[in-house]
Amino acid sequence: MNRFREKLRRKLEDRFRRILLLFFVGSLFFLLQYKRQNPPMTPLMSIRMVNQIVDGRKIVLKHTRVPIEQISNVMIYGVVASEDQRFLNHRGVDFKALWEALEKNIKNKSFSI
Repeated sequence: MNRFREKLRRKLEDRFRRILLLFFVGSLFFLLQYKRQNPPMTPLMSIRMVNQIVDGRKIVLKHTRVPIEQISNVMIYGVVASEDQRFLNHRGVDFKALWEALEKNIKNKSFSI
């Protein structure tokens, strides 16, 4: 029985490592991709497109790209603050928020990837 558990544990660890590596490589890919070119479509554009399809309307995607130099710093900080209120207090990863989310997931017995 112990061999089975050990084998299962190793297999799960291996799969977990592969998934982490996949997410890391995928993140790097998109980071490098979007450093050179703007994303062709945003999640909001996708949502609006689906809404148009559901409503039976013609699909129209309107957007105007604006250079970051033309965007107010107040707007930029507002967007960052809406995503991460402690952005100025950590160095890229908010470990406190990650820990709180983990505790909440354990308490509610709900996990998602």
